[in-house]
Amino acid sequence: MALKRSEVRRLHLSDLAQVHHQQPEQEWVPHWHEEWSFGAVLEGQCCCSVAGRPFVARAGDLIVIRPGVVHVGALTDPAHTGAVHLVMLYVPPPYLAQWGLAGPERSGAIRAPGLAGAAARMACANDVRAWLDSAVPLLADALPLDRSAADPIPTKAVRMLIEGVRSAVLGANRRSLGWRGTALSAGSVCIECSGNGWAWHPGSTCVPSVCSAQSNWS
Repeated sequence: MALKRSEVRRLHLSDLAQVHHQQPEQEWVPHWHEEWSFGAVLEGQCCCSVAGRPFVARAGDLIVIRPGVVHVGALTDPAHTGAVHLVMLYVPPPYLAQWGLAGPERSGAIRAPGLAGAAARMACANDVRAWLDSAVPLLADALPLDRSAADPIPTKAVRMLIEGVRSAVLGANRRSLGWRGTALSAGSVCIECSGNGWAWHPGSTCVPSVCSAQSNWS
């Protein structure tokens, strides 16, 4: 079965990406990001495993994953309405430091329906900044340091193993669909996409025949 993919917005701030995942049964192979990952579940639920700890984030929940922490996930629709919606922000650590925000000491999820709903309305960099100003302190207060639930950072050898698994899965996916796209390694951006204001987040597969036809979300 083909992996379902999501589109990514650049918000005119270098390396800051906003992603809307709206594909039922979309799933992710084990991976990590060098950025902070902040998410809001708007519809459906996201079954996650972060640093080996499973949890389910439901509509109205916020998610945070610290940089470098390995995680997997899948979007499901327990109500069988066909609607799932997860908004993710990928924020480089220097942005939080520049804005005077301290991220939580551990990854996890909390209940915050108001902020989760507000995530759907973020349309520009100012909106993102205002949302983070509210969400990050709330997450930090709710997820203090807990040494029994610390987020382990994978070693170089483990990262290489995960990259090998991810590449194999994505390669098999491309072959099954007959795509001639470009597999993106962590931190890379497709030239065709970026020229049109689009970028595919690390772990995705760029398909020029698709991405170059997309409209610019600027």
